[in-house]
Amino acid sequence: MDNNLRILLPDKLELSREVEADIWAASAAASNLFSSEISGLGRIEEKDSRFYCSEIMIAEQKSRVEETRFRDEGRWFQEFSANITQKGISLSEFRMWWHSHGRASVGYSSRDWETITEVFLKSMLNDLHASLYSKNGFVPERTVSGPLISLVANARGEMTARCDFLYRRKDENGAELLNLLTLYLPVMRNFSPPFDNILLEDQDFLKKRYALISEEVKRKVGRLRR
Repeated sequence: MDNNLRILLPDKLELSREVEADIWAASAAASNLFSSEISGLGRIEEKDSRFYCSEIMIAEQKSRVEETRFRDEGRWFQEFSANITQKGISLSEFRMWWHSHGRASVGYSSRDWETITEVFLKSMLNDLHASLYSKNGFVPERTVSGPLISLVANARGEMTARCDFLYRRKDENGAELLNLLTLYLPVMRNFSPPFDNILLEDQDFLKKRYALISEEVKRKVGRLRR
């Protein structure tokens, strides 16, 4: 099953020019203004064997150097879902969680793994559970739940990404098993980090995005106290 999924699933993540610039700008602004991390969601679609992120949003949150939390997490998701539903957009389209590591490396920390499993994979598990045990007959039985895309960025413009799928399969005795498949994805870039070495016209574009995004960061990020 793992090999079949690997063949069928997109194997890279592409960011639009604006999305890449805005993730960097938010990461740099949070680091410069608050010495903190920052996070949000990204809208994902699948195109020609790749995941494509066309839009991001910054959540209202409390942050510090090594941690960030959405404001009133459950209520925030409900409000966000209601707002985008009015625009004809499903919350399921926002299946990328992105966050920053300040000026540190972009490797996944143990805290990142806890967030992925405790917050996002639980919703995927509930989705898979619903497909298995739906009583109304209108939810089709699905094998795969996901994907969840997770991207880590920093103020230097470095980025790394992974995707997680939950799927079920039967063992040799016919018992159903729930499995997690994690794939690390190359990120298709528009710019080459570090961002102080890029072309002059790109620098101008990034500076404009930074000025815009930093104002949003000021509005949406607060201090997370220990």
